Parts: sequence; structure tokens; C-alpha cells
Amino acid sequence: MVEGIIYRYRCGIAWRDLPADFGPWQTVWKRHRAWAADGTWDQVLDALLVRADADGELDWSVAVECFTLRAAIGFCASRIHTGVGLVMTNFH
Repeated sequence: MVEGIIYRYRCGIAWRDLPADFGPWQTVWKRHRAWAADGTWDQVLDALLVRADADGELDWSVAVECFTLRAAIGFCASRIHTGVGLVMTNFH
């Protein structure tokens, strides 16, 4: 079931195009939907992050830089010239 879900996202295909090797696409989709709704995927991600961090495989500076950039854009860019005569204001 998990392999089918991963395959679908990795290939970027529609659920209906999932190969029959993974079972009926409706079953795989329903399981994915249920796991997304009940927080199972969030728990899996949290567990993987904890494990990767404990093994020293995460570089948290990338996440920090992302937040730094977002804050800089929100703070500094109140007017942006798009180059086509359009000016965007209050860009956040």
C-alpha cells in the first residue's frame, strides 16, 4: 500500500494510472486519504525527522535560511515593480 502511494507521487501520475501491481487504485487512494486525515503521515514524517536528526543526517540551517528569506521579503518588499508596468503593493 505504501509503495503504491509513494510510486504515485514519485511518478506524478493520476491515481487511476497506478499499476495493478499495487492493487486497486481506489483502495490505495482510500488508504492514503484516511492516513492523511487521521495524521498518520504527519507521525511518519515526525519519526523520520527525529531519526535522521539523531543520525546527523539533517542540516537545519537550510530550514533557518528559508525562514530568514521569507521574513526579509515580508519586511522589505512593500512595493515590487514587475517589469510590465504593474506595481504590487503590500506583498506579504
